[in-house]
Amino acid sequence: MKNIFDREFSNGGTLYRCVVAWDDEAYSKGDNLGFAISVESRPEDNPEAAWEKIEAGITCEPTEDGLVGTISVEGIEVARLNLDMIFEGNSAAEVFIESIPSVFFGGDPFVGCLIRAGLSSILGQILDCRSSISTEERLYYRARMIAECVVRHLENIGYQVAARTARCVIRCGF
Repeated sequence: MKNIFDREFSNGGTLYRCVVAWDDEAYSKGDNLGFAISVESRPEDNPEAAWEKIEAGITCEPTEDGLVGTISVEGIEVARLNLDMIFEGNSAAEVFIESIPSVFFGGDPFVGCLIRAGLSSILGQILDCRSSISTEERLYYRARMIAECVVRHLENIGYQVAARTARCVIRCGF
């Protein structure tokens, strides 16, 4: 895994670390995309305290049903989306993720904002890339072209995570 966003934040006496990583090995071996989001937190004034960790992820792979994106939180699949069926522009899937209250992702609203921002930023970039590729192309070719497009925009995902986290915090986790 290669980190594309790795930041520490301090908020209200708690230290947070957010890492968004992409699975460069899966990409180099084929047509799959994989991303992991990890958010850790601990009291700022107690460096000996154990970090509490929440993890989420997104994978995108070609299947017999088309290009399928899978979203998981703490190892549990929470959504499976056929990316060929999602229309261009602001997708319902991305809007759905952004509308989930941040406390859903572990109780701490700031942790939730980081997880939610990571998921929606990654999904948004995958969908932007998908919309620029003809659905007439062969499935595995489309998957590879989407993967290459996402890789070209990895830095943009990091910026989006920061911006969406800030927006979530300003809106008090909503």
